[in-house]
Amino acid sequence: MMQANSSTALLFQFSDAASAAAACDTMIELGYDSMLAEDARLHLHLERDDVVSALEIAQAHGGRLIETSPLLESSLADGVYAMDQVPIPAHIVNEDWTEAYASGDEPADETRDGTELPFNGFPVEENG
Repeated sequence: MMQANSSTALLFQFSDAASAAAACDTMIELGYDSMLAEDARLHLHLERDDVVSALEIAQAHGGRLIETSPLLESSLADGVYAMDQVPIPAHIVNEDWTEAYASGDEPADETRDGTELPFNGFPVEENG
């Protein structure tokens, strides 16, 4: 797949506003930063996104590429500070941990009768 090496802006022209809106909706649904412009045009910002897919989506809706240009760093500042878009890996989110559990000081799990559960919370039967 061809990837955008740096941030790029693309402008597509469509035959009608409905086609442009359909292409815009598809791109937004797939995670592209796109928005409708005047006169049945679609403006698209690519930041490490798949250029080929964006072109195919636009062409599938009857669009044609009319302009491409690199984005200036100043126009990317909005994306840098979008805190609602900061990915947080799930393996570091542990809000349910108690301090004792996190430090390893929490006692072992116990059953209702007070016997310990030695293996992943399941009782182990001893063979006699």
